[in-house]
Amino acid sequence: MVKEKQIQPLSPGELRTLQLTELELLIEFDRICRKNHIKYTIIGGTLLGAVRHKGFIPWDDDADVALLRSEYEAFVRACDHDLDSGRYYFQDRFQTEGYRWGYGKLRMRGTSFVRPNTEHMPMNRGYILTSCLWIIYPTARPGS
Repeated sequence: MVKEKQIQPLSPGELRTLQLTELELLIEFDRICRKNHIKYTIIGGTLLGAVRHKGFIPWDDDADVALLRSEYEAFVRACDHDLDSGRYYFQDRFQTEGYRWGYGKLRMRGTSFVRPNTEHMPMNRGYILTSCLWIIYPTARPGS
C-alpha cells in the first residue's frame, strides 16, 4: 500500500505571498504579450477574481491565462528574446526535458513549487504563473 502525502493548507500570509508572486508573473507575462502584440485572456478563478473581487479570489492559489495556438507559438518565440531570464523561465514539453504537461508554465527563478508525487521528475520547479499556466495545449512542436 502506497502512503499518500498530505498537503498542508497555506496560512493566510503564505497564500497572500503566493498571490503576489503570481501577480508578478502575470505582470511579466503581460509585458511580453503587449510588447509582441500577443492576445490572451485570463480565465477561471483569475477572471472571476478580477471581476468580482478586483484582484484574487481570497482563497485562490493560482492564476490562469489562455492563448490561441498561434498566440502561444508567438509567446514561446518572444520568450527567447524578451523574457527577463535573470528572474523567470518558461517551460513546456518542447523546451524542457522531463516536462510532462501539455501546457506551458512561466516560472520564477529562486523559488520552489513541487506538486506532491512529482519530486522524482527531472526538471526545475520555481513558483509558477498558475498551478497550470493554461497556455492552450500545443499538440505539435511549435512551427511544425
